[in-house]
Amino acid sequence: GAYWTCSAVGFAAVVAYVVHEGGGTLHAADALLILAVLAAAVGYAEGALLARQLGGWQVICWALVLGAPLTWTVTIIAASRTGLHATGPQWAAFGYTAMFSMFLGFFAWYAGMARAGIAKASQLQLAQPALSMVWGWPLLGEHLSLTAVITIAVVLSAVVAGRSAVVHTPRPVGESLSVP
Repeated sequence: GAYWTCSAVGFAAVVAYVVHEGGGTLHAADALLILAVLAAAVGYAEGALLARQLGGWQVICWALVLGAPLTWTVTIIAASRTGLHATGPQWAAFGYTAMFSMFLGFFAWYAGMARAGIAKASQLQLAQPALSMVWGWPLLGEHLSLTAVITIAVVLSAVVAGRSAVVHTPRPVGESLSVP
């Protein structure tokens, strides 16, 4: 339907922008980034489904507990190879981001996805990089090329149209079609 068309248009605009900026070709890093986005999308969707049953704060807490062995292993290996080189303010910024943006922020995010619907809330994820580019211009003095402006306009238009599109959700397995 219209929702998936809007999502595809937004995604295609991003891929076209990446190809354009990459000299006309996708690179291995681009493919890895696309795979990471797809993995994150699956994680967000599953997390939102779980949030309906457990609550948003429990979902992120359990995700952190279950992911800890892998993340700690990777962190220890990376730190042993490169060391930990950061100043006090850099560690403070890291701690703030970890606690507020990445931990407590997910309480609200999963609760919101559970309430709003996974499809509708996921459109916000498509808008996030485009809005980051927009805010990077006045706040950080980033340069926005004409190609970037066009891509941002297409992505944000697709998000607005997709958020107003009707999303048909499948019935859970075993749910009856008849009304008692």
